Amino acid sequence: NSIGLMYFNGSYVASDKNKACGYFKESADLGYYLGESNVANCYLNGWGTLEDEKIAFGWYEKSASLGFFDAENNLGRCYSYGWGVQKNPTKAFECYERAANKGYAGAQYNVGICLLNGVGVKENKREAYQYFVQAAEQGNSDAQNMLGLCYIHAIGTPKDEYQAVYWFDLARQQEHVDAYFNLGCAYLHGI
Repeated sequence: NSIGLMYFNGSYVASDKNKACGYFKESADLGYYLGESNVANCYLNGWGTLEDEKIAFGWYEKSASLGFFDAENNLGRCYSYGWGVQKNPTKAFECYERAANKGYAGAQYNVGICLLNGVGVKENKREAYQYFVQAAEQGNSDAQNMLGLCYIHAIGTPKDEYQAVYWFDLARQQEHVDAYFNLGCAYLHGI
């Protein structure tokens, strides 16, 4: 898997997605969870192989079954968007929640979005806010921007314009495009 990453990123060798995918596949065939997840990424995106969402889904399932939080989150994305499997918002939420409970910020953000919108789970804005806090405190820029929106619109928490600006600015520092806009709107309205 490490050699595959070197070829994928062009670290110390010329970038070669075909070779990278081959090394990921060798690693995956040996049952290594990172290799399984990386080969799934290759199939999902057509990096060094033909794009095949069903094969990607199968590799994410294998990696997730070994407890890899990133694969569990990506499995949730497959269920959310119908990549290689029939769309199933409830299963998507369950996958996101398993990864979120392992502390994975990306999954915490996804759980928050599901709870905010009632997708695959009953709507609960207060709980959504709490998941955004968890992810934002780990530096997830999507969650930081969303937390700013929660504060500006009193979603799951009391309105606090100063907190909104604080979180928008943290997301902006990570080049989050929506945060630039939201921060600009906050300043435009005299916050």
